[in-house]
Amino acid sequence: MKKSHICALALILALSMTACGGADSSNSASSGSTSDETSAEVSSMPSDDASAEGTDEQEDTTASAGSSEEPLSGPAPVNWSDEEFKVEESNVTCIFRTPDEVTVTALGISLDASQNTLLLPMNFQNHTDNTISVRIEDATINGYRVGAYLSTKVEPQSELNQDLVLKLDDIAGSGITGPDSISFDLWVKNYDTNDVYIDGEIYRFNPVYGAEINVPERRSSATEVVLYEDENCAMILLEPAMVDGSDIINGCRCYIENKMDIALRLNWDEMAANGYMIDNAFSEFLLPGAKAYCYFSFDADELKDCGIGEVQKLDLLFRAYDANDIHADDYARTYVSVYMPGVSAADVVIPDRKTEGESVVLDTDEVTFVVYDSFADGSDRYGINCYIQNKTDTTIRFALSELDIDGVANDYFHWEQLVTGNAAIYRTIYISSRDLDESIDITNMQVLTPKIRVYDENDYEKDDYVNDKYVIQR
Repeated sequence: MKKSHICALALILALSMTACGGADSSNSASSGSTSDETSAEVSSMPSDDASAEGTDEQEDTTASAGSSEEPLSGPAPVNWSDEEFKVEESNVTCIFRTPDEVTVTALGISLDASQNTLLLPMNFQNHTDNTISVRIEDATINGYRVGAYLSTKVEPQSELNQDLVLKLDDIAGSGITGPDSISFDLWVKNYDTNDVYIDGEIYRFNPVYGAEINVPERRSSATEVVLYEDENCAMILLEPAMVDGSDIINGCRCYIENKMDIALRLNWDEMAANGYMIDNAFSEFLLPGAKAYCYFSFDADELKDCGIGEVQKLDLLFRAYDANDIHADDYARTYVSVYMPGVSAADVVIPDRKTEGESVVLDTDEVTFVVYDSFADGSDRYGINCYIQNKTDTTIRFALSELDIDGVANDYFHWEQLVTGNAAIYRTIYISSRDLDESIDITNMQVLTPKIRVYDENDYEKDDYVNDKYVIQR
């Protein structure tokens, strides 16, 4: 568990009175228990109010979707306009409490307007006879996450000055107008042996002595959707967006919050949009007590390949876990079905599968497997485009093995794919010559006979849905 630190000394050098200060009052994790894996379908209807920080009342996230086709009344629409972010440059000197091997000092703050970054000059003194590495990866301003970067090494018995660079673009629209409090994680190691002197401890620097720390209430939307919220963390969908130059709705702006006194990582797995699994890697790190605005998005071309005109519904496995202990139990592990802001169940369009050139290999009450065209990818790989539909309510694993090609057995071949409940996916099965008998010409295969096994990913003791050989005629 990471400790929070305050400055041990503040030397006031600026014209206006400024100083280091402020510390978290608790160094222990929140009492929230690890949640069991559950399922919930979340309505796109708004919450009754825009919850401010520290508010105990939370929206019931188990409401059934589509209970009303019209958005209910709610908070005012999102307003991302900001007051001007102002920085009074100063030469504040702040010495942090650190182990005897190293002394860390903040040397003031300044604004680099050309890069829209806040600079925190740092001094590192190495009191050991070994080279040390120093790294800062994450930071907050007034409790909101900002991108941070500092990485350097300090020679034995010497000191080094280097700026900690904070990206102000990350708090655009947050309502923060100045840096009342800055927190960051610090990692210091022996450069040669990796022995740890400071292991991601959290340090805080208050540039203005006695100043009230302005932690703005989160922005809200009349159609916002609570994807997940409990005593440990929250993720709120605020408004759909066209991200990365897309011409369709392929993403969403979100608010996320870590309510615990440990660093959390929020992510999702097994994600489907409008009934189709889409490649998407949502994974966000939050320092203890941190909040952030962020985007998630999907590749617009992949959406169009699936026939999706805009993202309207998400089905996913939401997770929140200790960012520094991946072996600990998750604080949240929940299957969620959620409609995008402003969307109801009646609006959702789930595209039919492609039929041109299809060959149905198997079709049961639980799964459909269809192959389309195939192609030689160079001289050592063969690809088969396919479609897999999961008709069950649970995640399945679809696996191919024991592949016979034109009567020749190939026991080394294996390919598998997870498909979330009630979703489909387009994929390409690749067969490598490295997995095949040397007598096989991978560019001239005619009849492929794999063993297909389909089973419940969450219950290995349940009987397989499919476990047999099937013919793929090329």
